[in-house]
Parts: sequence; structure tokens; C-alpha cells
Amino acid sequence: MDLETTYKILKAVSEARVATVRGIARTAGVSAATVYKHVNKMEGKGLVKTVKISKYRFITLTEKGEEVYKKLSEVMGIVHTYSLNLQWAT
Repeated sequence: MDLETTYKILKAVSEARVATVRGIARTAGVSAATVYKHVNKMEGKGLVKTVKISKYRFITLTEKGEEVYKKLSEVMGIVHTYSLNLQWAT
């Protein structure tokens, strides 16, 4: 799992509150296969909870997932700021 994709998926689920794989893929700009792969790993780590109803899989963040998303948001903000500073320096 790469950090940027994980962040995008957590962000999409956080914003939607309850998300589908297709909705996450569209919002995060990744394939549904990528979402499935990451969600399966995140569920194993206790970051998301999934419920399957009929052919749809609904995903929500757990309390742990919310905490990780908040911390990851801070880190990604710092990385973004740092990369902008590097662009200006060159």
C-alpha cells in the first residue's frame, strides 16, 4: 500500500461517511481494483469496516481509521508544503 493512495482512499471515505468502491475510485482517481486491494488491507488493520449488501460493498472508517486519517492529513500537508518550497528554491 502506498501512502498517497491510502490517504486518497481514507479521505474519500471520510468525506462520504459511507462509501462504495466505485464512489471511492471516482473520488480518489484510482481504479476499483486498487480500492478493493487497499480496503481489504485497511480492514485487516482495523481502519475501515465494510458491509456487503447484495452486490454492493459499503465502507466506513472506524474510530482508528479516523485517527489515522487525521494524522495522515497533517503529514500530507507538511509534505505538500515542503515540495512547494523545493519548487520555489529551484
